[in-house]
Amino acid sequence: MTPAELVPAPTRWSGSSLVVDHQTTAADRLPGSADLDPYWRLSGAFLLSYRENTRKAYRHDLQSWWSWCLRCAVHPFDAQRHHVNAWVRSMEGPGGETSLASSTIRRRLSAVSKLWKYGIEVGVLTHSPLDQVARPKASEETHSIGLSSPEVRTLLQAATNLSPLHRALLTLLVYNGLRIDEALGANVAGYTYSRGHRVLRITRKGNKAATVTLAPATAAALDDYLDSRGEERTGPLFTSQRTSGTRLPYRTAYDMVAATARAAKLPAANLVTPHTMRHTFITEALAAGAPLQDVQDAAGHKDPATTRRYDRNRLSHDHHPTFAFAARVARAADSDHDDDAEDRGRNSMQ
Repeated sequence: MTPAELVPAPTRWSGSSLVVDHQTTAADRLPGSADLDPYWRLSGAFLLSYRENTRKAYRHDLQSWWSWCLRCAVHPFDAQRHHVNAWVRSMEGPGGETSLASSTIRRRLSAVSKLWKYGIEVGVLTHSPLDQVARPKASEETHSIGLSSPEVRTLLQAATNLSPLHRALLTLLVYNGLRIDEALGANVAGYTYSRGHRVLRITRKGNKAATVTLAPATAAALDDYLDSRGEERTGPLFTSQRTSGTRLPYRTAYDMVAATARAAKLPAANLVTPHTMRHTFITEALAAGAPLQDVQDAAGHKDPATTRRYDRNRLSHDHHPTFAFAARVARAADSDHDDDAEDRGRNSMQ
C-alpha cells in the first residue's frame, strides 16, 4: 500500500497558501506522488504506520480538518490555534453544526495532533497549532451496551449451534474482552502455552505486543475450531471461509456477531457489536469482584479511568461511602457507650 492509496481526493489545494518552500521540499522527501498536496503527502506517510481500522478512522479525521480549512480559506499548514478552536466549536452542540460526541471530537483532535507531531519529526512542520487547544472531557460513563451473564450463555450456545468459527470468535471476544482488530490480527503461532496456561499473543493498540490468558472454555472453542480446519494450522487464527488462508475480514466478523445475537434472540440484538463483548467482559469482571487494576491490564486500557467507566458498582447507592462512614461513627459511639458503662460499673463497686 502506498501513501497515495491512503488519502482521499482532492489532493491539491485550490486556494491561496502561505506554505513555504522548505515545507514542500521536506514533503517531497516523503514517499508518494509529487501530484499530492504536501498535506496529503505527509498524511499518507503518517497513515502507513497504523493498522487498517485506525487508518480508516484517522483518514476520515484528517479529511474533516482539510475540509474545515477549505471553508476557512487557509491551508492546513498555515492554520493557527483560532482555526482549530473554531473547528472544535463547529463540531460541538448544542448550536454546533454537527453536534458530535466528545469522544469523536477528541479523536479528531488527536489524529491531527499526531499528524503535526509526525510532521515536525520529519522536518515538514515547525510547530503545532493544537498544543494549547482544550479538548472536550471524556464522558464518565460508556454508552455502549453490555450483556448479562444469562445472555452470555444464550449467545455462546447460539454461536455453538452456528459453527465452530462462530463459537471460537464469540467465546474469545466475550471471555477476554479483546478489541475486534486484536482478535482478527492474531495468528495460530500465537496460540500457545505459558506457565501451564493456554495463552494467545496479540498486538494491542499502538502495535504493542501482549499475551492474554485464556479460560478453559476459550481454549476448548479454539481447539475445536482449529480441528475443523483440518491440516491448516498456520497463518491467521481466524480465516475467511470463502478464501482459504486469508484473514477473516472485519465486515464478516461484525456480521457474524450480529447474526449470532439474532439467533440467540437477545432483546437488543440489533445493537450488539463486537464492542458489546468487550463491554460485557469489563463490566461483568468488575461485578464479579476482579480488582480494577487486573481488569484494566486485561482490557489493555492505559488509564484506569477508562476502565472505571464500565464499573456499575461505582454508581450503585448500595455501595455509597456514606454507609461505611456512618457505620464507623456508629461503632465509635457504641465503643464510647461501652466505656461509659464500664466506668459506671467500676464506680459502683468502689
